[in-house]
Order: sequence, then C-alpha cells, then structure tokens
Amino acid sequence: VEEEALKKGLKIIPYGRHEKARFRLLDYANGKAVVNIHGKTHRFPCTLPPHMQMNMLAILASVHTLGYPVQQCFGALHNPELLPGRGRRHSVFLDNKKITLIDDSYNANPDSMIAALQGLCFAAPRPASRLAVLGDIAELGATEVERHLELVDSIKKANLSRLLLCGPLMLHVWEQVKDTVEGKWFP
Repeated sequence: VEEEALKKGLKIIPYGRHEKARFRLLDYANGKAVVNIHGKTHRFPCTLPPHMQMNMLAILASVHTLGYPVQQCFGALHNPELLPGRGRRHSVFLDNKKITLIDDSYNANPDSMIAALQGLCFAAPRPASRLAVLGDIAELGATEVERHLELVDSIKKANLSRLLLCGPLMLHVWEQVKDTVEGKWFP
C-alpha cells in the first residue's frame, strides 16, 4: 500500500507505537495517554478502550495534518461518547452500589471479544470488580468451535471475578476455563 501511495505522490503519515511513527503512542495507562507528535510529548486524560488507541492516533494525525491544533482533541478523548455496542459505558445502581456496564456487544467476533476483555481490564483495574458476560458468536462456519476457543487465553489473562457464558458454542470455552474462574455456563 505504501509503495502504491508513493507512486501516486500521496503523503504518508506514519502513526502507531513504532519508532518511525510521527504520531507515536508512548504510554496508555490509568486513564492517561502519552503521545509524541513530531518530537513533542503530550500527556492528557483518555478513557478510550485500548483497542481504539490506533484510531486515536489516526484522528490526531488527521487533525494535525489539516493544520488544526491537536490540543483541541484532548478534551474529547477524556470521556468520549462511544456508539451503542462499541464500548459505551452506562452507570447502573444496584443495592446502592454504582456499577459500570460496558456495552461492547456490536457485531461480535473473536477479535472484538478479545479486545473487549482487554478493555475490561483497562476500565476495571481491580480484578475483584471484573465480570464478563459472553454469548455465542454466530456465522463462523466450519471453524466455529476453534474460533470460540481463541477466547480462552484472553479470559484467563483478564483475571475475572466472575464469568457468565451463554450458548452451546460457549460450552467449549467453559470446559477450558471453569477451573480458573468463578462463573457459570448457560445453554
């Protein structure tokens, strides 16, 4: 892609975590992002889920390239209004206790579920407060069992306080994790 862009005289703006990135993510933890933009370091509050970090850099690169100050974006990244099913957070009160529900349900696939589990760890740094509810992923074809089993390592790494799995395909996952996490499988 880069070669074709250069042939057409298009400007390439590298971004990411790599050393050649002009818009480089240096750190992202505890609700704060540290980015380097053309050699200048910026620190700002950011609550985007981890799987949206590269999108954030693409936005900053676009804004800067169009000649606008990137600092104007920092406030919007602090507590963005995410789309329904794409990591949107809801505050719910149960027994006078505030609970944050993260809706990451849109168009699930193994990669998006893994990203959602990583996002849960980011949003709930204390493992005692992590509960995941996962259901079967449809339309995976002949490899549906193997694709569901791709979730096992991420579930174990998420150090969940509780796991609820739903559907016949999630039974395969439950069999692999039931000795490592409190929870239940529902048919």
